[in-house]
Amino acid sequence: MSYQVIEQFKGAMARRGLIPPTDLIADGAMHRCDTTERNGKGDGGFENHQDGLEWEKWKSDVGREWSEAEKFAYRERMEAIKRQREEDQAAMYAAAKGRAKKTLEKAGSAEYHPYLVAKGIGAHGTRCISYEEENWLVVPMFKHGELVNLQRISSDGKTKRPMKGAQKKGCSFSFGATQTPQRIFICEGWATAATIYECIG
Repeated sequence: MSYQVIEQFKGAMARRGLIPPTDLIADGAMHRCDTTERNGKGDGGFENHQDGLEWEKWKSDVGREWSEAEKFAYRERMEAIKRQREEDQAAMYAAAKGRAKKTLEKAGSAEYHPYLVAKGIGAHGTRCISYEEENWLVVPMFKHGELVNLQRISSDGKTKRPMKGAQKKGCSFSFGATQTPQRIFICEGWATAATIYECIG
């Protein structure tokens, strides 16, 4: 890819609040970069997860209208990149599911985890693991009834981390009856949901 095209692409990224890497890898694969906003380290692609807009399709300005052959070749390449991205994501999610299952199987009891003690709530299916000199509370994250991710919560509750490379969108943890209940409470935080469940059942 020419220097001019690379610079055009970097300019388009910058207009979306992304910080283009010095050595931009033009291989059609997904790469991450930082954003100009607060807490923007590690975010991006050519999609800025902080501006609320979707993936931006981009093509270089060659100073003339593209020929039909060029347009066709571009569409074919974009479709191939999309398919590869979806395949890579599926493989990444599958590997993460395997790691989540193994981690949960090895995890110990969370009954006396400091976060639960401080909140005054029970474990409710959460577990505890030691990692990076921290005793983490482990909350299973399910999608369509299948374990796909784990959220780790530090002892003081200040750090909450899902597994890298695992599904997050559409995941949840459920309390109570498996059959359709009369009332459903949807909460952002696990501890909030646990508190409501313990108060009203």
